Amino acid sequence: MTKSILKIIIALAIIFSFSGCSPKIISVSKIDKNEKSIIITGRGHLTAILRKDFRKRGWKVTTQRGYYNTRGINNGNVNIDKKYKYNARYLLSYEVWTVGMLNSMGADYNFEITIFDNKLEEDVVTFSQHNPGAAATKNASEISQMIMEWIKNNRSE
Repeated sequence: MTKSILKIIIALAIIFSFSGCSPKIISVSKIDKNEKSIIITGRGHLTAILRKDFRKRGWKVTTQRGYYNTRGINNGNVNIDKKYKYNARYLLSYEVWTVGMLNSMGADYNFEITIFDNKLEEDVVTFSQHNPGAAATKNASEISQMIMEWIKNNRSE
């Protein structure tokens, strides 16, 4: 290989290593600022940080999804209606996996995080990041701050 081709390959490698994908945000509706209750299930570092940050901002945080409400009517036939009853207005559902090794900067995170409105039975927002690079969200605190910033800017009046 000539020196000029080698320089081009090295330059491209450097450019691609620093061009990470920032998280994608798909916003469907707004958060009702009058009903600040959310279910965050699961365990681990991200879960603890999310719960702490939501509580710090005045949210009621629960870890329990709720219960099934079963109602039956007997009018010759037995009709049973079964519906899930949630303990909070919103549900934060997520899948997170790390890429690379933990170090002083943290790990690179891939994630899918959705906030669901239990009352309206629809998604509110989804945050996703795949194949992170140098400019990507690096740790659980950054993920939580991104969510808190979105909520701050997307509340209904």
